[in-house]
Amino acid sequence: LNADGANNDVIIQSNGSTKVTVDGTTGNVGIGDTDPSEAKLSITGVQAGDVGVKIVQEQDQYGIHIDHNGNNHGIFIDNASTTTGGVVVDSSALTTGNAGWFYSNSADTSTRKLFLIQNDHADSTGTTALTVQQDSTGLAADFNGTGGIRSAGGIKFGTDTAAANA
Repeated sequence: LNADGANNDVIIQSNGSTKVTVDGTTGNVGIGDTDPSEAKLSITGVQAGDVGVKIVQEQDQYGIHIDHNGNNHGIFIDNASTTTGGVVVDSSALTTGNAGWFYSNSADTSTRKLFLIQNDHADSTGTTALTVQQDSTGLAADFNGTGGIRSAGGIKFGTDTAAANA
């Protein structure tokens, strides 16, 4: 493949239809995107039943490694689905370790949150911010730290819903 001259795109076509575009100015790659100006790699037009990106990692290394040095989110998912979550981690083969791990080793004393769940609409009164479903006899939650647990609205036990009992 070659695009002689300055700023010429490299285009891969099949049957006269553009499938891949490499922008000659930026080097951005578009799969199904003929104008990949918004990202270094842009994939659009994923067919029904297909996965957008699949990585089969069979080595003892990360499947995806993001060396994030910017001052914004390392991963952002804009989930428009109304019936399924934006992130699913299936660790059915897990025997030791963690299905998810959020880690910080910063000595900075600024107030910060290592994990935040934010339901940002006061009218969504049927929303539960965090549910833990534990089907085994193991602990549903284990808090290990000296800071304690704080609840602005009190704690309710069992199936109690009465505000006065919180």
